[in-house]
Amino acid sequence: MQILEQSNTGLMIRQSDAAAPDLTPLQEAFAQMYSKTGNATYCYRRVYNVAPETSRAVVTSKAHELRHHPAVAARIHELRNAIAEQFVIGAAALQLRQYELATAPPLTHVRVFNCRHCHGVGFGYQWRDEVELAKALDACIESKGAKPMPDASGGYGFDPFAKPNPTCVECLGAGKPVVYIADTTELEGAAAASFKGASVDKYGVITVEQHSQQEAAFELHRMVPGAIAPTRSESKSLSVHVEPLKDMTQAEVIELIQQQKLIK
Repeated sequence: MQILEQSNTGLMIRQSDAAAPDLTPLQEAFAQMYSKTGNATYCYRRVYNVAPETSRAVVTSKAHELRHHPAVAARIHELRNAIAEQFVIGAAALQLRQYELATAPPLTHVRVFNCRHCHGVGFGYQWRDEVELAKALDACIESKGAKPMPDASGGYGFDPFAKPNPTCVECLGAGKPVVYIADTTELEGAAAASFKGASVDKYGVITVEQHSQQEAAFELHRMVPGAIAPTRSESKSLSVHVEPLKDMTQAEVIELIQQQKLIK
């Protein structure tokens, strides 16, 4: 059970079951606030009814006395230990998240499958079944010759997920690359943590964004006690104005380059 008490300053004080039994509600409120702020005078003014004309010296003295009251001091020590434990847990969770981001698998990947000729009879075009071939015939008839007559010599049984045939005369074993995107509603662990967002452009192209693994690695490295984070490498381009060289001698070219500070 939690008890709420209103002090003379209008401050709502929360006293939990974990509070020291030998503390008053106001002493508990002071200990709670001081454990987070570390300013005894500020906490005393907030919790107790301090008149505006009360001198700072008096408030400081009262706050100091309360701060060093044995029961209050013990309670502050207990609360600060609890905060420290929470901080350690929070830091560990943060490190774990950065580790997950730095080691997360890619959310998009490329898989290579066989082409229509890889496993066809005589490397001819292979159809899935008779129904697919019939649809191709109907489309050819409707086009009135605009589409070529489908060839059934490659046979049936095309498996779109089969491996490429390295001896295929059509794709030369390269197969057909297909981009796969992970179902983000089923992501777990590091993959879920790395997902940043997705968008679709007007052409229907889906773009999946992941948090930077390099940035996460740098952040994780900085979290390691005593470790020195590696410096980031940057590529820079240099633009200089160079006069036409075709009419210059070799010595003049070298002199011009030296003037541009490209060589020493």
